[in-house]
Amino acid sequence: MSTSPAFDRPDFLIVGAGVIGCAIARELARRRAGRIVVVDRGKLGGGASAAAAGVLAVSSSRAASGVMLRLKRESLALFPELVAELSEETGVDVGYRSEGVLEIALSERDDCDLRKVVSKRLASGEPVRLLDGREMREIDGLVSEAARVGAYFPGDCALDSEALVRALYQSAQKLGVEFVFDSPVGRVEKEERRLRVVEAGERRFEPGEVVIAAGLGSRELGTMLRAKMPIRGDRGEMIALRPLVLPRQTTVWRQSYLVPRAGGELFVGSTSARGETENKTTDESLQLLRGFATRMMPALADAPVSRHWSGIRPMCTLRRPIIGPIGGYENVTAATGHHRNGILLAPITAKLVAECVLDRQTSIALAPFKYRKKP
Repeated sequence: MSTSPAFDRPDFLIVGAGVIGCAIARELARRRAGRIVVVDRGKLGGGASAAAAGVLAVSSSRAASGVMLRLKRESLALFPELVAELSEETGVDVGYRSEGVLEIALSERDDCDLRKVVSKRLASGEPVRLLDGREMREIDGLVSEAARVGAYFPGDCALDSEALVRALYQSAQKLGVEFVFDSPVGRVEKEERRLRVVEAGERRFEPGEVVIAAGLGSRELGTMLRAKMPIRGDRGEMIALRPLVLPRQTTVWRQSYLVPRAGGELFVGSTSARGETENKTTDESLQLLRGFATRMMPALADAPVSRHWSGIRPMCTLRRPIIGPIGGYENVTAATGHHRNGILLAPITAKLVAECVLDRQTSIALAPFKYRKKP
């Protein structure tokens, strides 16, 4: 006669082992929040996290002044200390590059758009510089002669997103966090206003607090909780080139970017297929990405492709991530829907979730990011 497995009773159960889930687990463990378990239906960083280019774009982003821009700025400010701590704790080099981002304009429309962004950033006191063609090519001689106007955003950075996830994971493990992989959530039980039971793989949990940080998988979990998450997939594809000469820094044109890596690869990103949830690569996207790279820097035309991959971004239809308690539950908090900003927003999301569940107050108001149940 079979018997049900005994309940495991962690203080915190985090669903999702991407950059957001790992960052939250580490932050809670650093604050001695109790026993923490992270479950994931796949592998470490198996969703959008490890597939990201790792551009930490704040000044060069198109975020208007307001809550999203503040969230990005405060998260970016946390990276230098985080990177240093992770290096000391794990020995992992996350490839942090702080030389700034160069954005180029290849058309009159690009020119107009870029000047507007620069004007806004200068008005807010940021050290942004508008550049002519000569100044751009002094920064990087590979920039296309077609680029007549550009901008240099010295505060923006880049890193190796896969290494960041690995470092956060190792740090959390050293602090006592348990990770359970290949264990999809199959069933949940609610009792009054609490989520009492979560079954993941062969494990049965009765957690004190639950954090949903499962990216696109948060939508399925929301359905189980009868809390429809406004999240859909957005497949993004990237390629890596191996040019003879690497660009000097991250270079951006519209939604395209070139990110040099220490190992000699140049990441080229990215495409967007909104509504797509199948993780695959296509020849069409490969050619499109090669075209992006060549328009930005013609010398890359003959660079061989070393890799081609994709990831499914969790895109929230509210156009901002969902961070904060889920209505109807006393012990469930969401941290999901970060779309293109998961890597950038991981430190501040972890800080806010820890403040929310431990202090019951946060350093940034969560009202703009809370889950809103549709009627």
